[in-house]
Amino acid sequence: MDKLLQQLKNKELDPYDILNDYCIFLQNNYNISSITFRDKIVTVKTFLEYNDIEISPRKFKIKVRFPKTVSKSKEAIDKNDIVKILNGCSDIKLKTYLMLLASLGCRATEALSIRNRDLKLELIPPRITIKGEYTKTKVDRYIFLTNEMKEQIIKWQNFKYRKGRICYRDQSGKTITEYRTPEQNPNELIFSLYQTDNPKPETLYNNIAIVFAKTLDRIGLITFP
Repeated sequence: MDKLLQQLKNKELDPYDILNDYCIFLQNNYNISSITFRDKIVTVKTFLEYNDIEISPRKFKIKVRFPKTVSKSKEAIDKNDIVKILNGCSDIKLKTYLMLLASLGCRATEALSIRNRDLKLELIPPRITIKGEYTKTKVDRYIFLTNEMKEQIIKWQNFKYRKGRICYRDQSGKTITEYRTPEQNPNELIFSLYQTDNPKPETLYNNIAIVFAKTLDRIGLITFP
């Protein structure tokens, strides 16, 4: 790499040829999206500029050829499909999450970032606050809930915090069985299953996406090989 940079500085190589060759290499060897493709090229361009190799924006646009972006038409999910998905959910957690997405129109991570303290179900109308860390505008905002959504959240919380059997070993190694009712931590994510003061919404997404995909497969909306 040091040798390459030195050759570029000495004008032995043309930086635009290097960037264009890299474009051809990516096209021939990797099946990546146009956004990822552009990010990789811009990263190399920034690296060269950081090492004092001048890149003219005008020449870069003319000499370095990006692949054309293929635009595909997208359609919103049909109302009947939404009803079919919700009716096909056997998991109350997944059903509550999907209802929240459908009724609020929020993003996946926004819904997963909601904590117990963000629920204002006692207000009229009830509402949810979404933290600015997970919104597109980076500003806190609140969204009103329908009564149906409010009742579904209450059902999920009653199920999540129901009394359950706990088994553990004491200091002597004896197995102890008790029935406990989990405490509602105000900082806990409403869709998490483990109590924590440092919730991470991103960690919940992969698990819930797998359960959702299996649900779609079971009701015949998608099929896995």
